[in-house]
Amino acid sequence: MDDSEVLPPATETPTPETTPAGESAAAAPAPAAGTPLAARLDAAVSAWIVDQVHNSPLARVTEAYNHLIGSLPALKARVLAILETEV
Repeated sequence: MDDSEVLPPATETPTPETTPAGESAAAAPAPAAGTPLAARLDAAVSAWIVDQVHNSPLARVTEAYNHLIGSLPALKARVLAILETEV
């Protein structure tokens, strides 16, 4: 992946300038929170965080840990939008 294909930061709303070429910022519908798929994704991401991040060097750097945890809702929304368009 080159620099032109990098996705915008999770907290940034995609715009024509930040959306990768060929993708529409409005193409995917907003994910439906509360769906069984959303609940499964939330549980899977939470379990991964516990397994991989808690008690790791990352967890000992408060600013980095808080950034990661704060960005999880946006990550879950992106993944859920992709999964829902595939189904």
